[in-house]
Amino acid sequence: MRLNDKKSAVVEFIGRRVKLNLNDSTFHGFPVCKSYKYLGLELTSKLSMLSHMNYLKFKAKGLFQKLSPFLYTADLDSRKSLWQIYIQPLFEFILPLYKWESSKSNRKKADSIIRGTFKLFTGLKRNTDNFFVDLLSGYNFQSRAQLLYQLLMEKWNRRKIGDRFLFNNLPKSILDAFPLNKRNVCKKMPIELVQYLNTLKTICPKCHTINSIKHLKCVHHFSLPDLQTLLKMASKYQDSSLPRKKCLDSIRGIIIPFLNKLKGYLCQSNYQ
Repeated sequence: MRLNDKKSAVVEFIGRRVKLNLNDSTFHGFPVCKSYKYLGLELTSKLSMLSHMNYLKFKAKGLFQKLSPFLYTADLDSRKSLWQIYIQPLFEFILPLYKWESSKSNRKKADSIIRGTFKLFTGLKRNTDNFFVDLLSGYNFQSRAQLLYQLLMEKWNRRKIGDRFLFNNLPKSILDAFPLNKRNVCKKMPIELVQYLNTLKTICPKCHTINSIKHLKCVHHFSLPDLQTLLKMASKYQDSSLPRKKCLDSIRGIIIPFLNKLKGYLCQSNYQ
C-alpha cells in the first residue's frame, strides 16, 4: 500500500531540550513539518499543547460570534448548554497531553484558555474567580484529565488479563467523579446571576480596588450573599417540577433585589 503524499507528512518527535535532526524540507518524498493535525489534534514536534489550545481559543471566538444573536438574549442555563455542546468536546482532545505536561506554566495557560471560553459564552468578566468559573461550568481541566487517565488505565489493565471491561465495575472513586453524579448549578438559572457576579467585580468607588463580598463586608460593613448562598436559595426551584419559565422568574425574583441593592450602594458611593 502506498501512502498519499498529499495527505501525509513527517513530524519528528523530540524532547523539550533536544534539537531537530531532520533539517531537510522533505523525507523520502514526504514534507517535514513542525506540527501536523491528526484526528483533530495538532501534534507538534515536542508534543506541546499550546499551539492547539491557541487554535481552539480562536475557534471558540468564531463560534461565539456566530451564536451571539441567540446568546445576547439567552439565560445562563442556555449559554452553558451551548458551551458544553460546541466548546467543551474540543478540549477533550487535549486531556492526554495535559496529563503528561511537565511545564506548570503551560498547564496554567491551558486552564486560563478553557476558563476564558466559558466566561466568553456566559458573559462573565475576565477577573471572575477561578473557583466560581469551575463551580458554574462543572468542568475542571486537571480533574478531568486525571479521571480520563484512571479510566483508560483501568481499561488497559482489564485488557491485559483478558477480562471484559464493564463501566459499572469501575472503582467507586472513579464512578463518583463522573459528571453524571454532579448537580448542574446553572439549571434554570437566569442571566441576572451573571450580572450580579460582574457587578461584584467592579471597582470600589471609595477604595479604588476590585470589589468582593469580603471587601464590602469587612471594609464597608455592607453584607450581600455569596454565590454558594444564592445557589442554595435557588436550588428548590431548580429541582422542582414547575414549568421552566416559572422557575426562571422565581429565581430571578431572588437575585434581582440583591442586584438592585448592590447597584444602589455603588451609585450612592459614587456621589459621596
